[in-house]
Amino acid sequence: MHALAPTAVSRHPRAGLSLLEVLVACGILAVGLASVSALLPAASARLGQATQQDRGGVLAANARAECVNCGLVAADIFSSGTRACVFGELRGMPATGVTGSATNRLAQRTGTSTFQLADDPAFRWGAMLIPASGTAAAGLPATLSIAVFRKAPTISGTITLTGSTSSPRFQLTTGGTTNGLANEASRRRFLPACSHIVVTSTNTNPPRPRWVRVTSSWTMPGPITSGTENVNARRSFVVLDPNPLASGTTLNVIGFDGLLRVDHHPVTLD
Repeated sequence: MHALAPTAVSRHPRAGLSLLEVLVACGILAVGLASVSALLPAASARLGQATQQDRGGVLAANARAECVNCGLVAADIFSSGTRACVFGELRGMPATGVTGSATNRLAQRTGTSTFQLADDPAFRWGAMLIPASGTAAAGLPATLSIAVFRKAPTISGTITLTGSTSSPRFQLTTGGTTNGLANEASRRRFLPACSHIVVTSTNTNPPRPRWVRVTSSWTMPGPITSGTENVNARRSFVVLDPNPLASGTTLNVIGFDGLLRVDHHPVTLD
């Protein structure tokens, strides 16, 4: 009898995954999906902001063309070369340092006092024309500023800021130094960071208005007594760029609710 030769047993890799490997993969997938879902709200908000900026840019370009085509960039609409002429949504500004002298001329040439995109009534715009040299005459330079709003704007009354030429920080004094809550509410609504305001007085003569940018704004809490904050003693501050305080210690400014962008265009008066 002959003994049978032993046969070699082949070893193949096992097929499939173990339960532990499946659980680990599911955990990694869940973490990734959660991270992606957390980014979606921020991405959606950024997309909305980008859309608004895009629409605002189109509206600003159309507004500039309308001002030029309607003959509003002209020297004879000024009642005084030391002041500004305002059109559109800026016509609701307080009279300090500005004038609505172009109102009749505007109504005659455009037939309306409200400006908006024909296909997007949610946006508004207003314009301010300021002579560069303080004298309004044909052939002289001026600045045409176009302000675009996300909605029909609310315009603040005159807000008083106190500061000094040696510091970029200004303190709100609206309602008195003890009315901290009113100052904070005014700052949040009309002077948020990265917005624009109109400075109507710098304690100089003449007080020609101009746009400045709010680079930052914040409120310091009031003193705490027995664990309770004195909210009426809160202090609100803003930093403006460029610093418009040429002399003195106070500024009179006008803020806007819903302001999207401000574009400045050098023009020559007709």
